[in-house]
Order: sequence, then structure tokens, then C-alpha cells
Amino acid sequence: MPRWLISRARRLYVTSRNVTISNERSYFVTPLQAAILELIWSQGPRTADAVRTALHPAHPLKDSSVRTLLRRLEAHGYLHHRVVGKTFVYDARLSRHRVAATAVRQVIDRFCSGSVEQFLECLAAEGTLSAAEVEQVAGPAGTESQQQLSKKNRKKEEKHRKRENRKHAKSRRIGVAAAPDGVWHAGAVVQRRN
Repeated sequence: MPRWLISRARRLYVTSRNVTISNERSYFVTPLQAAILELIWSQGPRTADAVRTALHPAHPLKDSSVRTLLRRLEAHGYLHHRVVGKTFVYDARLSRHRVAATAVRQVIDRFCSGSVEQFLECLAAEGTLSAAEVEQVAGPAGTESQQQLSKKNRKKEEKHRKRENRKHAKSRRIGVAAAPDGVWHAGAVVQRRN
């Protein structure tokens, strides 16, 4: 997909050949990619060969597979590389905490309608967290600061739901993509979400 098409709107969905592509980042890291990120976070910048060697006991992968995984992580913004001689040295672009927070936020948005309280209830109901752990995470109930925080969270979640509803309403507007030179691209249907 041309870069000019993605950069025209904050969020853009393009349908071509029955496949919808989005420029919004909503990418879950696979367990193997998570192992690579963990290795780079704990041991610092690594070459593809060093990553393959470190992963070999648990994941015997070929060199091309490791390079593909590293390229995909870089394409999704988790890693970046610098060239030393003729070798790519990969380093983390995002911190461990930021990746974890983003993943949890995606789960909350997708499966719990953006509600943190509903997320904690699900964790408690499934036995992932005990009631004491949920209470510890949520903080002592009834205190003034907790009530203010709860009120802020409710307002934030309500704002989030309203924003999502507006997005879904605006997604019904459909146009056809044209290049800057005025050439129309057949088969490319564009849905803009502002």
C-alpha cells in the first residue's frame, strides 16, 4: 500500500481484494516474538546470529526464520537496528513496561468494552487473580482518592465508548482512493475514520 495513502488520515482502512488493511497498530506479539523481545531486553542489543544461538535450546530455528521474526518486530515498531560493518544489530525501541501496558489495553478494549473494572472482574471470576489480589490492584475501596480515581476512570471509559461509537458511525462513509497525480486505483475502497 502506498505511504501517501496511509498518511492522509489519522486512521485509514483500505479494502482491496476482499482484505481490509488498517494503519492502526493492533498487533499481538507471538510467544516466539516475546522470547526474542525478552532476550533483547535482558541482554541488550543483539545480532540475528546471537539471537538464534540464544534461542536454540528452546526454539531450534534457521537463520532465515530468525531474521524474518526480527524484521517483523522492527516493522511493528518493537525493535530498530543499526548497521555495524555489514551486520544488523537489533535493539529494543519500546520498553518492556510499554509493550505490556499496550497489550493489556488492547485486551481491555477488545474483550471488556474498555472497562478496567470488567477486566478485573473477569480475572477474578476465572481464578487468574484472587479476590485479595484484585483488591490490592484496585486499592482500598471507600477512600476519597479511590473514589476520585474511580470517577476519572468512569469518565475516561465513557469518553472511550463515545469515541468508539463515533468511529463506527463514520466508518460507513466510503470513497475511492486517488493518487496525488489524479490516477484512480481500481478496487481500492477507502473508509476514513477521523
